[in-house]
Amino acid sequence: MRKKIYVTVLGRWSEEGAITPLLIFWKDGQRFPVDKVLECRPMASTRAGGYGLRYTCRIGKQLTFLYYQPEDSRWFVEEKEA
Repeated sequence: MRKKIYVTVLGRWSEEGAITPLLIFWKDGQRFPVDKVLECRPMASTRAGGYGLRYTCRIGKQLTFLYYQPEDSRWFVEEKEA
Protein backbone atom coordinates (compact mmCIF):
# COMPACT_ATOMS: atom_id res chain seq x y z
CA MET A 1 0.00 0.00 0.00
CA ARG A 2 1.00 3.58 -0.59
CA LYS A 3 -0.19 6.90 0.75
CA LYS A 4 -0.03 10.42 -0.57
CA ILE A 5 2.65 12.56 1.07
CA TYR A 6 2.89 16.26 0.25
CA VAL A 7 6.43 17.52 -0.22
CA THR A 8 8.18 20.80 -0.91
CA VAL A 9 9.86 21.03 -4.32
CA LEU A 10 12.40 23.49 -5.63
CA GLY A 11 11.76 23.88 -9.34
CA ARG A 12 12.64 25.93 -12.38
CA TRP A 13 9.95 27.54 -14.52
CA SER A 14 10.60 28.08 -18.22
CA GLU A 15 9.43 31.11 -20.17
CA GLU A 16 6.67 28.88 -21.59
CA GLY A 17 5.46 28.00 -18.07
CA ALA A 18 6.81 24.44 -17.88
CA ILE A 19 8.08 23.35 -14.45
CA THR A 20 11.23 21.26 -13.97
CA PRO A 21 11.66 19.86 -10.43
CA LEU A 22 15.24 20.17 -9.18
CA LEU A 23 15.15 19.24 -5.49
CA ILE A 24 12.62 17.41 -3.29
CA PHE A 25 12.45 18.17 0.43
CA TRP A 26 11.13 15.23 2.45
CA LYS A 27 9.01 15.67 5.59
CA ASP A 28 11.95 14.90 7.91
CA GLY A 29 14.20 17.51 6.27
CA GLN A 30 16.08 15.22 3.91
CA ARG A 31 16.84 16.65 0.47
CA PHE A 32 16.80 14.63 -2.71
CA PRO A 33 18.26 16.19 -5.88
CA VAL A 34 16.43 15.22 -9.06
CA ASP A 35 19.11 13.94 -11.42
CA LYS A 36 16.85 13.81 -14.46
CA VAL A 37 13.19 14.17 -15.42
CA LEU A 38 12.45 11.32 -17.81
CA GLU A 39 8.79 12.10 -18.52
CA CYS A 40 5.99 14.49 -17.60
CA ARG A 41 2.35 13.85 -18.45
CA PRO A 42 -1.12 14.24 -16.94
CA MET A 43 -1.98 11.13 -14.96
CA ALA A 44 -3.81 9.86 -11.90
CA SER A 45 -2.04 8.33 -8.93
CA THR A 46 -3.73 4.94 -8.84
CA ARG A 47 -1.88 3.89 -5.68
CA ALA A 48 -2.40 6.93 -3.45
CA GLY A 49 -5.25 8.82 -5.13
CA GLY A 50 -5.15 12.22 -6.74
CA TYR A 51 -4.52 13.60 -10.18
CA GLY A 52 -2.01 15.97 -11.72
CA LEU A 53 1.13 16.13 -13.78
CA ARG A 54 3.18 13.02 -13.11
CA TYR A 55 6.93 13.52 -13.36
CA THR A 56 9.00 10.37 -13.70
CA CYS A 57 12.24 11.38 -11.99
CA ARG A 58 15.58 9.68 -11.52
CA ILE A 59 16.97 10.28 -8.05
CA GLY A 60 20.25 8.43 -7.73
CA LYS A 61 19.53 4.94 -9.06
CA GLN A 62 15.81 5.05 -8.20
CA LEU A 63 12.88 6.04 -10.39
CA THR A 64 10.28 8.07 -8.51
CA PHE A 65 6.88 9.44 -9.49
CA LEU A 66 6.42 13.04 -8.38
CA TYR A 67 2.99 14.60 -8.88
CA TYR A 68 2.13 18.28 -9.26
CA GLN A 69 -1.47 19.36 -8.65
CA PRO A 70 -1.89 22.68 -10.50
CA GLU A 71 -5.30 23.47 -8.99
CA ASP A 72 -3.75 23.97 -5.54
CA SER A 73 -0.05 24.27 -6.48
CA ARG A 74 1.00 21.26 -4.37
CA TRP A 75 3.45 18.42 -4.97
CA PHE A 76 3.12 14.86 -3.65
CA VAL A 77 4.80 11.48 -3.81
CA GLU A 78 3.50 7.98 -3.08
CA GLU A 79 5.07 6.79 0.16
CA LYS A 80 5.20 3.09 1.02
CA GLU A 81 3.18 2.30 4.13
CA ALA A 82 4.80 0.11 6.78
